[in-house]
Amino acid sequence: MDTEYSIYLGQEQKNGFTGFLSEKNFFCVVEIFDGYTQEQGEMLLSSLSAISTVDQQSLAAFDSFISDCLKNANVPLDTSLAAGYIKGDVLYLKTTETGEIYLQRKNAFEKLISGTTIASGKYVKNDLFIFTTAFFTESLRGLHAVKTYLHKKPSLQKISEDLKLTIGQQDDTGAVSLFVRMNEEGKKRETSQTPFFKKTTEKINSLFSTVSQSRKKLFITAGIILCVGLLGWNIMGRIQNQGGINPGGIKSFDEQKQAIESKIETAKTQKDSIKDGLATLEEASQLINEIKKGAPKDKQKSIGELANQVTDAQSTLLNRQAKTAKEFSDFSLEEKNAKGTKMSLFDDTVSVLNPEGKVYQLSLTTKAMVSKKLSGTVGATSLVASYEKNIYVLDPQQGIIRIGGDNTAKTIIPKDGEWKSLLEMHMFNGNIYLLDGGAGDIYKYPVVEGGFGDRVSYFKGSYDAIDEKSSFAIDSAVYVANSSTVSKYNAGLKIDFTLNSPVDSFNMTKIIAEKDEEELYIWDKPNGAVYVFSKDGTYKRQITNNELSQGDDVVVYKNKAYILKSAKLYEVEL
Repeated sequence: MDTEYSIYLGQEQKNGFTGFLSEKNFFCVVEIFDGYTQEQGEMLLSSLSAISTVDQQSLAAFDSFISDCLKNANVPLDTSLAAGYIKGDVLYLKTTETGEIYLQRKNAFEKLISGTTIASGKYVKNDLFIFTTAFFTESLRGLHAVKTYLHKKPSLQKISEDLKLTIGQQDDTGAVSLFVRMNEEGKKRETSQTPFFKKTTEKINSLFSTVSQSRKKLFITAGIILCVGLLGWNIMGRIQNQGGINPGGIKSFDEQKQAIESKIETAKTQKDSIKDGLATLEEASQLINEIKKGAPKDKQKSIGELANQVTDAQSTLLNRQAKTAKEFSDFSLEEKNAKGTKMSLFDDTVSVLNPEGKVYQLSLTTKAMVSKKLSGTVGATSLVASYEKNIYVLDPQQGIIRIGGDNTAKTIIPKDGEWKSLLEMHMFNGNIYLLDGGAGDIYKYPVVEGGFGDRVSYFKGSYDAIDEKSSFAIDSAVYVANSSTVSKYNAGLKIDFTLNSPVDSFNMTKIIAEKDEEELYIWDKPNGAVYVFSKDGTYKRQITNNELSQGDDVVVYKNKAYILKSAKLYEVEL
């Protein structure tokens, strides 16, 4: 059996992501309305697309693969997804949050699944599956329009084009609906050549509906029962205990609201087990999404208040503090067109690299600033570190340049052909340390009389993998951050260390550890946060603000973070 498809995508989101995949045996739509970038969304689709190359032996395996992809991509809790996978003559289905999947078979048209649910069943020739979300079907009345057009038996391309001319006249930012038809073997898959039917990764503009606050309506109809009975679908979901169908009938809004409030209160008591508390709040969020679908307009304010209570409870459990960053210094006041890309800290002084051939040294106690010159410009990926009176600049194309106390610049370590992708440089006890993500190693250049010795690996035994997303810090021990884990080494040997994070994964843009600081810090740029841990790995708190999501680099001095943002340095209490 071959397939054909067409796609309806609304206008591109500025603060969220909407996308789709249509492979030979895998179909998927994703809708995230806030807190996820286009780049993150494209990476998520890339990881999901791998499923088409892996033989999923069961519905459970398919469900697990999708769940793992969402977890590893650190998607928001309210991410909506609708996906299908062809296994022989059976189709595995999965939806999350407001995801919905419909089936037209001959003259019957029914919703198969919605919410957080999985299903499997046999498909037949000419079956039409629609992978979408409640925003498209309900807020934009897309379902009503689709049913109207299907009576005319149009081509899939015609459906999408007609929808564009009707509901597409609304504000359809973030809307998505994927139409997939099962055809005879060998029939070509239908793809429109018009600009608004290309794949999501090509960033389509304008094709559907409105961002309405009453985005969804709960469809609990006999049609589901009809679909299960007549079409032979096996549906397994988390509908019970979530305000939907239950053995005793449909719960009232007040009953569902009370259940959510109960979960929120339970979570607040779980301070000794933050992960358990966050899991309870996730359950509350799922319940909120369920009642959102069918709640009338006069209940939307109450639902919004419940969502705010969940957010507040999360902040309390995580000791999450939103703090304002204050402007500390503006290098452009001292030098026109000044800018900074990287910085390092030694004692109370930060050295800020301007690739145009300068390094600004700024005292964090007196705000006194001096500018030192290199002999020429350096690359955009160059690094800077300082130790005592010397500044060290690494240019991958030149080598390591030292600016001495007399302001003379000299190349002390020439470019090394073994360097692959140098990501960070630190100085400790006069030695130079480089993290090479491409080579998967940390190099050490030991200080010797008159200069530095040859490059050697810092590690003396087995160590965890290092790649181009890794970061490291030194406070006598070496800490290496990888994905959601941190390893600790002493004299090149791995020692016992566990980072007790309350969340399973987050973005480790940079790990920060200074010998004079009692705490360990992790900068998460995509989420605009600094996570604070004790140096034994115990979680303490997190600080958030806008500058942390926009900065070029961060250092910590006396329990304050200093955020470099082009020509400016901002200060925020930790």
